[in-house]
Amino acid sequence: MIEKDTKQDLPIKVVLSIAEPYWRDSIKKLSETSTFGGNVKKAIYSCIEKGLPIMLALTRGETDEKNDEELKKTYEKIVVQQLSDEQSFLMIKLLSEMSLSLTLIKSLTNSLFNERLRSLLGQTPSAEIFSGGLLGDTPEYLESFENEETKKLKRQFGGNL
Repeated sequence: MIEKDTKQDLPIKVVLSIAEPYWRDSIKKLSETSTFGGNVKKAIYSCIEKGLPIMLALTRGETDEKNDEELKKTYEKIVVQQLSDEQSFLMIKLLSEMSLSLTLIKSLTNSLFNERLRSLLGQTPSAEIFSGGLLGDTPEYLESFENEETKKLKRQFGGNL
């Protein structure tokens, strides 16, 4: 009968101190998610489980697209950051301002396009129609392009657009 060397079967015991505030806070936030229910040890084990195979492959020079994708997925899951209410409000405000600016630019560009098209078709440009914004419709070819690109974005971001 062969005896098993029980010393090899023992788990590795490591005492871990995390002094870096960013990592400490990140692990704490991660452990507080519903996945880990406040269990810091479980969160750290999960990080090791997800990250160790990737790090081993990287140190062996076995990087490929699959490893890079796994690294991105793992990193996205581990890094847990929250914006303050003030930061969220500022971001929403700036995105709203950008959206408004883009709408105005789009309308003006469409008006210029449609005015030029009328001119090329031999129609007399009308200052009243132009200044009244009646030429702001999106040309058909741009409308179909915009619809296709919006569909792609919705597929890419899971319809949350």
